[in-house]
Amino acid sequence: RSWKGGVFSPSDGTADPSQAAPAVARAILKLGGSVNQNCAARGLETEGGRLSGVVTENGTIRTKAAILAGGAWASSFCHQVGFRFPQASIRSS
Repeated sequence: RSWKGGVFSPSDGTADPSQAAPAVARAILKLGGSVNQNCAARGLETEGGRLSGVVTENGTIRTKAAILAGGAWASSFCHQVGFRFPQASIRSS
């Protein structure tokens, strides 16, 4: 395969999800938050233009803050409720 161009961004980064996700969960718990596992998010609820809840397969969780760890699907997940989440995909590295 021949490359005709490339992109370099010194502020971009990568993370191994198998290490990053548990580290984020530990930090959330340490700061007094809660972590819901094995509970798929289906949507977001808003009030006055702000997050008010996360709709899950087990019901709605009322919250004012959430971490979106949807990877490549984060932008489309946010789009369904009108949040603009700019995201660029890079194929190969």
